Amino acid sequence: MNKLKGKIIVHRYESKILKSNPLTDPHVRDVIIYLPPEYSQSSSHGYIAVFGLAGFGGQGKMLLNADPLGENIEDRMNRLISERKCGPMILVLLDCFTRFGGNQYINSTATGRYEDYVIKEIVPFVDKNYNISARAVWGKSSGGYGSIVLGMRHPEVFQALADHSGDAAFEYCYLQDFPKALDAFREAGGSRKWLDNFWKKPNHFQQIDEPPLNVLAMAAHYSPNPRSDFPVFLVFVLTPTTWTRHHTLL
Repeated sequence: MNKLKGKIIVHRYESKILKSNPLTDPHVRDVIIYLPPEYSQSSSHGYIAVFGLAGFGGQGKMLLNADPLGENIEDRMNRLISERKCGPMILVLLDCFTRFGGNQYINSTATGRYEDYVIKEIVPFVDKNYNISARAVWGKSSGGYGSIVLGMRHPEVFQALADHSGDAAFEYCYLQDFPKALDAFREAGGSRKWLDNFWKKPNHFQQIDEPPLNVLAMAAHYSPNPRSDFPVFLVFVLTPTTWTRHHTLL
């Protein structure tokens, strides 16, 4: 069977909501659209628009990267539609990357109003420009968390969701990063200096950077401090008898 080919369209979207984000991250971002083969703007049936949320450290365009050991998402969609294992649908790939290395797709006074960005700007933009009959949202890891939260909070917007390995049980998955993050912050002379040094490195991300970057990102999304440039996070200090919880200002 000959593989049908869809079409990739890249929009440069200027966001009013992100324009005043506290990290001064870009407010003009790519919105990448995959249109299925034989897409028709006038089809009476319309198409399902499926919004894809990248995991921590990623953005939508990475899903289009060439994969020597597999398929990127464009090739996979072309194959599945050609083999009739998937109906024709529109994919919407978003860029919600932040200076803290990623996004949880919720509103935060420390990172920006990314939930509003998706719901109040990108969804209406897609509805206006494409032939949409229904919407769904999916993601992996942080994107999985974002998909289940946005889907539950906005059932009037999304008729379906898929959460792949979404962040959960935070007291288990994040707690192990705190000692490593604190060591990194102390060595750098503070969390702000650590983050500045991180972005000055020619090759930004190394495995040793994951715990401090992840702690900063999650603190920013879930425990923001609007009275400071940096958020507040909980530090668990192991004593001989118990865990002691402290609030530490970054």
